[in-house]
Amino acid sequence: MAMVVGSLLGSGCDGLEANPEQDGWLLLATLDTHHFCDMDPVVEVRVRAHWQACAATEPGCEPPEATVIDGDRYTCPATDAHYDLGVMLTRPGRYRVEAVAELTTGQEQPECFVDPESEAAGDVAIELPRTRLEGPSPVVLAEHGPCP
Repeated sequence: MAMVVGSLLGSGCDGLEANPEQDGWLLLATLDTHHFCDMDPVVEVRVRAHWQACAATEPGCEPPEATVIDGDRYTCPATDAHYDLGVMLTRPGRYRVEAVAELTTGQEQPECFVDPESEAAGDVAIELPRTRLEGPSPVVLAEHGPCP
């Protein structure tokens, strides 16, 4: 999966959309690389999505086989100020999307992305119904901070 997402990201983000031959939709999370990589103990950062519930518009949905999905990784030190990491979502739903920093100790330090379309400030539950995922371009989350 990382190779597919990496090849999509390598071609530029303009006009990206889910490939109808793939089972899922690409979600992009813009990482503030200097925020993470300027901390001494951080080795790499990855994006992770946690499926939490059905989307409000799809109450009869079935949960995906994997409710935690790891996506692309960014290795420190930072060479870019911002970098898009991708994760393939297999089902619509309500997700918590994290930038997970892996520390030299082997521990993880997550930060949560917030939904720019959410009316609740700082809401880390990101509503991703099928209509939003099937839009003309991937959903991009660009703001992350400490998880509640």
